[in-house]
Amino acid sequence: MIVDGIEVITDYLEADCAYIQGLSSITEYNIISRPTIEMAEDYLENGWRRFGKMFFRPNCTNCSRCIPLRVDLQNFKPSKSMRRAISKNKDITVEIGAPECTKEHIRLHNEYHKHQNKTKNWPHHNISATEYRMLFCEPMPFAREYRYFDSNRKLLGIGYVDTLPKAYSSLYFFYDPAWAPKSPGIFSITSEINKAIETGAKHYHLGYYVKNCSSMNYKLRFTPYDLLHGKDENWNWDDATWSNQP
Repeated sequence: MIVDGIEVITDYLEADCAYIQGLSSITEYNIISRPTIEMAEDYLENGWRRFGKMFFRPNCTNCSRCIPLRVDLQNFKPSKSMRRAISKNKDITVEIGAPECTKEHIRLHNEYHKHQNKTKNWPHHNISATEYRMLFCEPMPFAREYRYFDSNRKLLGIGYVDTLPKAYSSLYFFYDPAWAPKSPGIFSITSEINKAIETGAKHYHLGYYVKNCSSMNYKLRFTPYDLLHGKDENWNWDDATWSNQP
């Protein structure tokens, strides 16, 4: 399919649900070789996420539990715990640039996922440079990499963000497990939110929220937020609308 002169390839993948044990999932993929800023904003507004050239969203039969969540930046105020995370990381330097693939990036990615495999039973294999480039380093005009360094210039974390005029979208974040006691996840989100506010963006997208999935609960701490969902339990993306939450 050609959209505005750009090739879009659509596919579907059925697999075990990553969020609710015992359920299966169907994910719709649109592979776009050269997405424009306007296309990326439109996809984000309609519930899609991105990795590399792949824009994707769940398209499961009789299930609508994956609900996109975005933070209302015009009314956002950091909580006391968020301010504590910022204070604990006063020595951290944040640098923003185009996505890169270095040995240090790959080492940090693999260390993080090895740790998550041991502590949370995540599936794990050591990512190759080719895989890393495909997931994180496809050249996009809106793709940015946040690099987190300690006072000794040791790379502690990497965050990938789509920086669009109206909204920022958090794609992925991984970090040195030794940094965990200082709440790096909360610190990285507040760092990205602050930059989004500086640039005049209205929203910050945190991906999908799934009720009763404990790993998703942290997203509700960033208030106020909007949810994209339908009017009843069985909705499709065509009738989904954003609604404000306290």
